[in-house]
Formats: sequence, C-alpha cells, structure tokens
Amino acid sequence: MEENLITKNMQDVNADVDVSRVKLIILGIFSVLSAGVLGLALKSVVANGSLDLSNILNVVLANFFFLAVFLLQVLFVKYQKIHGGLLLADSVALFIPFFPNLSWLLLAGFIFLMLGLWRANRNGLVELDSGLKIQFFRVARRTLQATITALSLFVSIAYVNTNGIGTSFLSHEAFRAILKPAEPLVRGLVASNFSIDMTVYKFAEGLAEQQLGSAFTALPAPSKTQTVEGMLDALRGQAASYGIVFKSSDTITDVFYKY
Repeated sequence: MEENLITKNMQDVNADVDVSRVKLIILGIFSVLSAGVLGLALKSVVANGSLDLSNILNVVLANFFFLAVFLLQVLFVKYQKIHGGLLLADSVALFIPFFPNLSWLLLAGFIFLMLGLWRANRNGLVELDSGLKIQFFRVARRTLQATITALSLFVSIAYVNTNGIGTSFLSHEAFRAILKPAEPLVRGLVASNFSIDMTVYKFAEGLAEQQLGSAFTALPAPSKTQTVEGMLDALRGQAASYGIVFKSSDTITDVFYKY
C-alpha cells in the first residue's frame, strides 16, 4: 500500500512537470509568433513609408498581442535561462522581416532591441521579487514602459535605415515624439544625461565626463574644450561612415531627422 502511494505521488509530480512543460512550450510558440507578427506589421509601415488606417490597425493589434504575451513571460516563467532564450527568440523573430535591408545601422538597432527587451524583462522580475504579493498593474507598468521604448527605438532605426529621413512622412515634431521614448534606454547604456533635445556638443561633453569622471571635472576650461572637441571629431568620423554630417550646434533630433 505504501509503495502504491509513493508511486501515485511520483506520477502526480511528473504530471505537474509535464503540464508545466507543455504550458511553457505553448507560451514560447505564442511569444515567437507574436514577435514575428509585430515584425511583419512594422515592416509594412517601414517599407511603405506611409501610414494609413489598415497599417495603424495592424500595428496596434500586433503590438497588443506581443505586449500581452511578453508580460505573461515575466509573470509565469521562473528560470533565467528560459527568459534569456525567449528574449533572444523574440528579438530574432521581430528582426527577420527587416533582414533584406541588413546594415550596420540595423544591426545596432537589433542590439538595442535585445538590450531593451532584456531591461524590460528585468524590470518586471525585480518588481515581482521585491513585493510580498504580486501587484499586477505595477509589474505591467514597469515591464511595458521599457518594452515600448525598445520597440520605438528599433522601428525608428529601421525606418531611417530603409527610407532615410529625407523621404520621411513625419514632421520634425512627430519624429521627435518617436525618439523621445528612447531617452531612458540611451541614458542607461550610453550617457546618463542624454536628451534628444541636447546639442551634439553637449552630448560629446557628457560622454567625456562619463568616461573620464572626476579627472574631466578637474581639468581647466581650455583642456575640457580640447577633450570635448576630440570627442566630437571621433563622433564625426563614426557618423561619416553612415553618410551623416552634423554641426556641433545641431540637436540629436536634428541629426537623425536630416539624415
């Protein structure tokens, strides 16, 4: 009788594991599917270079589908390795429709996308771990804000890569509104004082200060200016490889909008 009870308990445990595995596989399929559908919807907008009612509807529905599944990953997946695999699969599925237009700029967008989704996932997990009970709306806010930022940055880079800003259907203010959500991500990855409204000179100054720390602060004014000018020359050299020319007085938005 005792042996039968142990056997039954083991079967119950195995059944739970199997059910969890099946649910995880289903979630993974929906995750990749939602990312692929969103990638196709965004590619349609980027390739057409215009917005119409059908494009907007497709993007809104695909985005809602993806965000809902992404949030479910945060809430129900327990293991970090699985999170990493799903994030990589999501990023690749979203990127594949843009592959025919592959370039170094688009690869940079892909990297930002992966880092942004990782940050969004991490935000949600930290929120889950820090609370005694799950606060759904707080977890959703922390997760989805960073996810939308990552998607906005990626589609902006993809649009620039495919069409160039010269053929943009967007006004300067509309383009600025698209770039604005990317500020927190760039602050975390590149420069803590980053703003799309700052001049390129201020951006170079911020990079110099972040890289040199207190040593930059201690420099006399002429040396600071020389250091910033050196940073500007390095930025100009990198930008020139993409056909971008800018003045130090241009804002970050101006640089990308004119490209």
